[in-house]
Parts: sequence; C-alpha cells; structure tokens
Amino acid sequence: MANRPRRIAVGISALTLALVGVSAPSASAATVRCTYDGTSGGWNAKCSRYTNDGDAGGVSGTAAIQNNSLYADIEFEADGELVSMQNYSGRSIKYVLKYWDYGTWETEVNTHFTNDVKAFNLSIPEGRDVTIEMYGHSSGNRYVALSTLKS
Repeated sequence: MANRPRRIAVGISALTLALVGVSAPSASAATVRCTYDGTSGGWNAKCSRYTNDGDAGGVSGTAAIQNNSLYADIEFEADGELVSMQNYSGRSIKYVLKYWDYGTWETEVNTHFTNDVKAFNLSIPEGRDVTIEMYGHSSGNRYVALSTLKS
C-alpha cells in the first residue's frame, strides 16, 4: 500500500517515558470493562480509557494483565499517536495495535518480547477506531483487548 503510515521506532528509557508522559495514565483515566478478557490462572486484566488527553475527539487507553508482581501492558495515546508497551511478566507477550480504515483493519503494531519496554510513534489518520491487544506469543491465546479507542 503506497500510503502506508510511516512507523518510527522510538528508543525508550525510563527518562524518556517520564518526559513524554507515556508511563503514567492521565488524571482523567477511568477504569472500564476490557473488550476481551481471556486471563486465567491468577492473572487479571484491567483496562482504562481517557478522553481528556489533548487530542480533540481522540480516546486513549491502556490494557494490562497482572499476576501479583508480574505485569504487562500496552497503552495508546491519541495525542501524538504513541503506543508504549512494557512486559515484566516473565512471558513472551505479543502486542498488537490495529485501526479501522475504510472497511479494513490495518495492523500498525505487531511485535513480541519478554521483560522489556518498547514504544512507537505512529501515523494513524485522525478519527479512526483503534484496538489494542495482548496475546501469549507461543500459545496465541488472547489475554486482553480494548477496542473503544480512537485516533
């Protein structure tokens, strides 16, 4: 696709996360029901979304899984189309971000890793529905999804 949105990988450190505000949810974040919760065996899913994020019409959000101190999440920020992912679960997690564009789901992020932090600055057209998901990389089991976001 000739007009495929440009992806720019962003090097992340704790300082960078703090500077761009990716690591902390907005003060107006509200806990919401996850679109999909496939967690089991002591794992719990938690999702949140926020509309007061600096992007008029945009809806940002986070989907996370946790089992005691083990944790992984994916966060989409509509203002700037940023996605950040952190994985301290001891498992290889597959992260997916896709958006609805003229009748087709376009996959913008599809990556997996263990015990690390990654972020991408995306170029998603304004006003598109956005879904964030996490899967077990080896099993393919979907752990959590949040589909009520907007670029």
